[in-house]
Amino acid sequence: MVLSAVMKIHVARHGIREDHIDPDWKSKAAYPDDPGLHSSGLKQAGELGDFLKEKGIQIIYTSPFLRAVQTALELDKRLGVGIRMEKGLCESLRPEWFERMPKFKPGIALLRSYSGFDSSWESVGRPSFPEPESELASDKRLAVFIEDFIKIEKRDCVLVGHGAVVHGLSEALLPANAKPCYKTCALNVMEGEGSDWKLSYADNEFLSIKEEKLLFE
Repeated sequence: MVLSAVMKIHVARHGIREDHIDPDWKSKAAYPDDPGLHSSGLKQAGELGDFLKEKGIQIIYTSPFLRAVQTALELDKRLGVGIRMEKGLCESLRPEWFERMPKFKPGIALLRSYSGFDSSWESVGRPSFPEPESELASDKRLAVFIEDFIKIEKRDCVLVGHGAVVHGLSEALLPANAKPCYKTCALNVMEGEGSDWKLSYADNEFLSIKEEKLLFE
């Protein structure tokens, strides 16, 4: 197989979170710092997967948080390319959001039960807790991650993460005037090689459910 010199990294934020729709979710959750997807988020993820068909995706990498894992699983149901868990794609670990380092139990359990999970992958990123409140900490972590990641992975891929991941990867790879889309299940396509990257797509036009329509109803 001949690989193109130009790599396309499809960066996606997870779908709509359960706790953003149900205000009482956290009080009754077994893992209150690791919400999964609302049914509307699962629908978004499926529509993103449909949009990614015929895009030449060869592998999916996901944050270990449950909402990202569920998004990745919906993608792979449509793409069938397999999933790897990458801790470097995790949410910003701010102390005002988390009391301790998350254990990622729900997401890991879900992946281990999935036949398309590649458990041989060793995470490139090594997040540590806590990360300071500013975006700079997670941005620096993601800059180190993506520099190491593109030395190893040369195939067109999907990275499923969080708003902080979209921001950090954009800051690390793209020109200062790039305008990524931070909406849930939005797709940002970053393509290039070495230090020369551009944002060739940034939108959520393919979704029938947009987060802003649900969060304020």
